[in-house]
Amino acid sequence: MRRKLPTLGLTTLLALGCTRNPPIAPPPRRQTQIQETLLTQSAKKYLKDFFTDYVPYMSQFSDEVRTNIRTYGEEGVAEIYTYIHSRCLDLAIQSINRTTTEKEISSLAKELADYQGEVAKETHINYSHLAVIKGYAEFIKTRTDFFRRILQVNPNATDFKTAVRSTFTKEQFRQQMQIYSEKGTRPLYNGFAQSLKESKDPLASSMGPSIAQDTRERNDYYYLKETDRLYNSK
Repeated sequence: MRRKLPTLGLTTLLALGCTRNPPIAPPPRRQTQIQETLLTQSAKKYLKDFFTDYVPYMSQFSDEVRTNIRTYGEEGVAEIYTYIHSRCLDLAIQSINRTTTEKEISSLAKELADYQGEVAKETHINYSHLAVIKGYAEFIKTRTDFFRRILQVNPNATDFKTAVRSTFTKEQFRQQMQIYSEKGTRPLYNGFAQSLKESKDPLASSMGPSIAQDTRERNDYYYLKETDRLYNSK
């Protein structure tokens, strides 16, 4: 049985600096023009739909998410998540027939860390911390490999959900979500935790790391449940 994670109190989250400014527009892309297909357009719609459901799910457990919703609105919070994952899809499109270079991964990691830092200016997480940027690099590798595999196997597909199911069996997809948890979100949230541990704010340094790990568990649980949602639907 999965253990019940603690619900974070609003007072604690506010003390940790989890208030937010209105979300900024995604930064302009600095790479070459992305050649999108009906499949990649469908993938980005899938991401938007996924995070539209993800945000209210997380709000059941986290006062932080509820606070963000009051600031941004559910759609605004979902757009931030969608943008970050869409940039990994963009990199998969660019490197469809080759291995992604370390330079590309490092560049995107820095871009996403800077973007998240701009969106979350009030947080005690230092998004310029080396551990955070390294965490984003591992996250990007995992997501880019996932998207690229689907694009390679289904060059003529037009529907992303159908393409996923033709690329992976249900059990293989579940394994992909476990890989994402271990190699993607774990390094990223470990980076957040390390940044919080080194915070000059006593409350953030003492409680922040455990809050970051609890948040990761909620996140990973939702991704794992995507297996049933995706393979039990048409």
